[in-house]
Amino acid sequence: MDLEVTLVTNMSKTLFTFIILVVLAGLGGAYYWFFVRMPNLTVQTDTSLTTNNTFSPFSSGGGMVNGGTGNSNNGGQSQNGGTSTDNQIDPSSSQVPSLRHLSTTPIGGMAASTTASSTIVRWIDRGVGHIFQAYSDNLAITELSNTTIPRVYESYWSGKANALIFSTVPDDSDTITTFYAEIKASASASNTTPYELKGSTVPSNTTAVALSPKGDSVFTLTNENAAGVGYTSLLNGQKRTQIFTSPLTQFNIDWPEINTLALTTKGTSFGTGFLYFVNPKNGVFNKILGNIRGLSTLTSHDAKKVLYSSSANNTITTAIFDVKTHTSQSLAFNTLPDKCVWGTINKDILFCAVPSEIPAGAYPEAWYNGTVSFSDKIWQVNAATGDVHIVADLLGISRTIIDAENLKLDPKENYIYFMNKRDLTLWSFSLNG
Repeated sequence: MDLEVTLVTNMSKTLFTFIILVVLAGLGGAYYWFFVRMPNLTVQTDTSLTTNNTFSPFSSGGGMVNGGTGNSNNGGQSQNGGTSTDNQIDPSSSQVPSLRHLSTTPIGGMAASTTASSTIVRWIDRGVGHIFQAYSDNLAITELSNTTIPRVYESYWSGKANALIFSTVPDDSDTITTFYAEIKASASASNTTPYELKGSTVPSNTTAVALSPKGDSVFTLTNENAAGVGYTSLLNGQKRTQIFTSPLTQFNIDWPEINTLALTTKGTSFGTGFLYFVNPKNGVFNKILGNIRGLSTLTSHDAKKVLYSSSANNTITTAIFDVKTHTSQSLAFNTLPDKCVWGTINKDILFCAVPSEIPAGAYPEAWYNGTVSFSDKIWQVNAATGDVHIVADLLGISRTIIDAENLKLDPKENYIYFMNKRDLTLWSFSLNG
């Protein structure tokens, strides 16, 4: 009898422990999904977004990351690229790795610029909107602005990375709000960070944004009376000019070349897509590709070539389309254009994050909604010569599964910056070894 009681007691304890572990795991998963992964993550602040046409700092919490210690006061997580936050040796004395984990918390976008001797990357924290900066020649991470802007999930930066347009979802709303902001010197002498964000709202019916090649102008697509209306303006909204009206309201938009806007209808595996080039001066449309199932595109910076993918048989096919000859050339690999970036110095050079394996799925939406995830290598393609080679095995170098997206090159094309779609953190890779 005693043995039976003991067994029942032990089983009860085991079951109780198991239930507690399951509950904790569920809470942890829910926290990650609702507060980090989803665009409408919630970050508690003392105030909320203003409702007029300007905005000001919502909170000044959070301290400066001194010498790359990474103590950003952002949920207690490091912003120093994975190094220790306590008693750290001056990071400028440490060797910078070729593959670098810059931000260990989710970001809402980034931009790179250069100095005479170094490359600078800036990014905005996805959860609280603080701006961070890193140089390529040392491990220091600096918090430039601690203006708190909750739930920033997308941003577009000026050519000098000193201004940006970003989208956010206020705590008390499911409506996307878009802002233009400049990184300005802080007016408060007691502020622990040197800069703050100041700016104004973008029209609330904006559905898509694209910056000009120089990053000094912006194209916005708005939904007005069930029609898509396209405008160009300066980043701050001045000199706004309407260039077209379209019955279509949903496009993926890029501005690869000064006289060319690239508008791609949002592709799905069950519908056909189209790519149009639009002249930003007069709004004239020119169909480039059409009737392609699951179409996704990326146009070169001279608008002479288009990387595009299509879907069939639960997989992806990738090719380069020559705009002049109207011919397509399949690539030695398959990936989505969303995982690629064209060069601006040599406009025939293309870098892509290429999955080691592509699981069967309905593309591109299976990847967009996270049903499938990839582990990537970085490949380089010369679209003029056809030369293709692997630049980096991301898993082999980092021992981390990286599903790269939002690839960007610095102006001198010495570095590739990208986000890991699995956790939305920021990475860089040196193309010079």
